[in-house]
Amino acid sequence: EIKDNNGQYDFSVTVPNVNTLPDFNVYEVVEEGNTLSGKAKVNILGTLDVDIFVEFTSETTFIGYIKVPFFGKIEIKNGRKID
Repeated sequence: EIKDNNGQYDFSVTVPNVNTLPDFNVYEVVEEGNTLSGKAKVNILGTLDVDIFVEFTSETTFIGYIKVPFFGKIEIKNGRKID
């Protein structure tokens, strides 16, 4: 989920069948047209960055990916923006 607070974005991630995800902080978010890209620090990855890219397919839905070092791209399906 992405929450837009006048250009300040909050991200929430849920993964089916996974109860606990590592803590993360998204930063350097860039909005271009109907896309958002940014980087995240994940506590278990130390100094390595995670890349995030989303493309809005409507006013409230998006697709994209999260690129995790040593793991690869994780596809985002059925994302939704929360106003």
